[in-house]
Amino acid sequence: MAQPTYISFLHHGEASVELPVSITNAMFYGFAVASDGAKVQKFLDSTLNRVTGGDITYSFFGGHVLFAFVYCPHATSPTEIIGYEPDHEMLTFVPVIQRKKGELPQLRSWVPYLFIDSGLGLVTGRDVWGYNKTKGEMRIPKDLQNDPAEFVAATMIYPTLDSSTRGQFVDLVTVKRTDQKTLETLRPDWISSAHIMGAINDALGDWIDVLKRETHDFLKLATGIFVPTVNLKQFRDEENNTLACYQSLVDCEAQMTKLKGAGTLPGKYELSVTPCQSHQIEEDLGLSDLVGKGRHSVRFAFWVNMDFTNPPGRRIWKAS
Repeated sequence: MAQPTYISFLHHGEASVELPVSITNAMFYGFAVASDGAKVQKFLDSTLNRVTGGDITYSFFGGHVLFAFVYCPHATSPTEIIGYEPDHEMLTFVPVIQRKKGELPQLRSWVPYLFIDSGLGLVTGRDVWGYNKTKGEMRIPKDLQNDPAEFVAATMIYPTLDSSTRGQFVDLVTVKRTDQKTLETLRPDWISSAHIMGAINDALGDWIDVLKRETHDFLKLATGIFVPTVNLKQFRDEENNTLACYQSLVDCEAQMTKLKGAGTLPGKYELSVTPCQSHQIEEDLGLSDLVGKGRHSVRFAFWVNMDFTNPPGRRIWKAS
């Protein structure tokens, strides 16, 4: 059966734009935190690994998860012309090995938490790629000489899951420089995506698959700065909300078009998470290297300034 044509609401308050989306002069700040593989695998088994009945499976590897804060000053669709909108995002990247029957294992990342302040970005990301996007407000340093060296993602949380609990808009995730107050100057240490991946590989050591105990060289698994991301795309059924009227696994890959600068972030950093039952980030991602209640040491911090594009995704599995 042929798929129906998508009915656009352009001129009528369009909320989900046609891809690709082109982003200019984005600043990406990455913070790697040590992770308990058993806890992450439990999270994977309760989500991605429930989908296909074993035809496609995902195993955590590497011993680290990545928290990324991104500022995109100019994001627009070149195919459905509306205008451009800046956005701020905070994402968590979980490295996984995808195993599909009849195919070689492949590297993927998974983004279980993503906060964004753009309405178009939120709806398009959920509708098309299947990202678990939530509305949030991010604070990312722009004046490097004067702004505090703090990266903050704030959103609505629920301390306990109960009908009597009122939501609270709070700082959920904070990354803070601990040795001084500002970032000051960013030094461009790397000139290509291979240099970036090599630095990450050197800083974090071997990437070990916790299920198979296989050791991987990250550079041999990744061909560029962006590793394809797998998402669970699903929509609740309109009559029985415990069922999905649509469910699929989608590959998404951001494509860097121009690298403008990249390097390690100067100084030392610490990540803190506000505990709550609605966003169990510490447990889900198995955050370790605890330096205090809700506080974790950052193993490696880096920045990338770039242009990139987000093309349409690729469906790798769909429920029949």
